[in-house]
Amino acid sequence: MTQTEKTQLVWLRNDLRITDNPALYNASKNGFTVAVFCICEKQWQEHNDSPAKIGLIRDTLIALAKQLNTKNIPVKILISDWYANIPKQLAKLCSKLNVESIWFNNEYPVNEAKRDLQVEKALSHIGVNTHRFDGDVIAKPGSVVNGSGSMFQVFTPFANRWRKTITLSDLDVVKAPRKQSESAIKSDKIPAFGGNYREDLWLSDANKIHAHLESFIQNRESDYEENRDFPNINGTSTVSPYLTVGSLSVRECLNTLLKHSGHEALEKQWTTELIWREFYRHLMAKDKKLSKGYCFKHVGDNLPWNNDKLFDQWCLGQTGYPIVDAGMRQLNQTGWMHNRVRMIVAAFLTKLMRIDWHLGETYFMQHLIDGDFASNNGGWQWSASVGADAVPYFRIFNPYRQSEKFDPNGDYIRRFVPELKSITDKKIHQPTDTQCATLNYPKPIVDYAKERKYTLDILEKTFKQI
Repeated sequence: MTQTEKTQLVWLRNDLRITDNPALYNASKNGFTVAVFCICEKQWQEHNDSPAKIGLIRDTLIALAKQLNTKNIPVKILISDWYANIPKQLAKLCSKLNVESIWFNNEYPVNEAKRDLQVEKALSHIGVNTHRFDGDVIAKPGSVVNGSGSMFQVFTPFANRWRKTITLSDLDVVKAPRKQSESAIKSDKIPAFGGNYREDLWLSDANKIHAHLESFIQNRESDYEENRDFPNINGTSTVSPYLTVGSLSVRECLNTLLKHSGHEALEKQWTTELIWREFYRHLMAKDKKLSKGYCFKHVGDNLPWNNDKLFDQWCLGQTGYPIVDAGMRQLNQTGWMHNRVRMIVAAFLTKLMRIDWHLGETYFMQHLIDGDFASNNGGWQWSASVGADAVPYFRIFNPYRQSEKFDPNGDYIRRFVPELKSITDKKIHQPTDTQCATLNYPKPIVDYAKERKYTLDILEKTFKQI
């Protein structure tokens, strides 16, 4: 890089990867490239990102910086605390590095979208161009619409249209940037930030992450539809943390599936689950109220919720319902919870305890290593029957039946609720009061039949007002 040569600045966010990163790749095609990452711990904490997730971001960033170093792409670090500080700090860095253009991949929640507009405005005042991409999705938000041009509010027609909109070429992965000449610009040292996470369970190295993805698709994806609802089986991909921090892209997932499954890849059940992720992003980009705590269905904003001290027992996995407690303890111990169990514990909180779904949404975000705002918000609204394509208000999961169906031998329960390990397979789903007392396990904190009836009465009166 010469003294007068213009610099391209790629702003890394939830896209901490060297491949299939359109902002990084296109920046590198247009000149000497420098990467920047803004550490915003106070803002992340305000958004309820978990210490584990922030810790994974830290380690993933460190691993990515090493990869970029092999391409002679320096990484600069800004400590911003709050998003509001970023425009001024980036403008200062752009002036220092003689930046011609900034390149980044879009984020869709309202605070992030507002931040990006403010950055674009601030940099335009100093002559820096902005180039934006949609690297977090395959279909750009707003591109999958119904016949009248409106956003779908129900998932299945959205998924059908998504599949018709997407071509196989849309799954082509963007290459890693070229190696550039060395320069006098040096990478900054990445400071310590974030918290601890289960490094025995979760990966930060890109090569290991891609090997993990390959292993799932080669060995377990064919049985995914059959096994995905059983938490005692290793039947899911567990790539959600990597999608969340961006060490893996959804396009890389489907491209890998395509190589193994051919044209039928787009019809697979695993693909359907990835389309759910896109659906919630499209909704969030379109409807700003979803980022502000409002329900997708306005009637949900008027539901009467309990202000119940029993919430803490749900958080700790001490409800007296073994499948619920197993799920909450898995979350607290590992930073992750099986998706079927997420639905069970969310339905239990919102429909049987009648506690505001916002509290559950927040607790999940504060503890999940894969805490994705759009998907977590969408999932909780779905469970509370107040979201897009939500479960009908009159469908209330029976935690005992869910447990018997999806953990038939009690293996999952025994793993996370070891005090019940001596109970027989048949009884472990609903231990007696005597067994609870003997094994130092709490009795059920709510009566299922009674609370189900009461909840149905409340919801029927509320939803009939629509």
